[in-house]
Amino acid sequence: RPPRSTLFPYTTLFRSVEATSTQAAGQSADDVKFLHFSIGDKSPLVGLQLEDARLREDYSSLLVAVQRKDEFVMPTPELTFGSGDVLWIVGNEDKLKPLKG
Repeated sequence: RPPRSTLFPYTTLFRSVEATSTQAAGQSADDVKFLHFSIGDKSPLVGLQLEDARLREDYSSLLVAVQRKDEFVMPTPELTFGSGDVLWIVGNEDKLKPLKG
């Protein structure tokens, strides 16, 4: 188990997202999970910038990080998604399926 200092920001973030996103989207807390998945060539995200992706509005989710090969990229509005990016995201797995492409 990692030291508390490593987990603390993520557990706090998850509780905050769980409380707001689930209420706004009409989801139960059990539906919201911390997930990661790779986006493929046919994903609607490929070529889009984060600010245009509407992850929060359309998918009731929160992007935590993007993994490209062996490095993690912190999300900024200007971040452009590419095929093979691994998204680390808090949300409902069923709602996020269309993004995998």
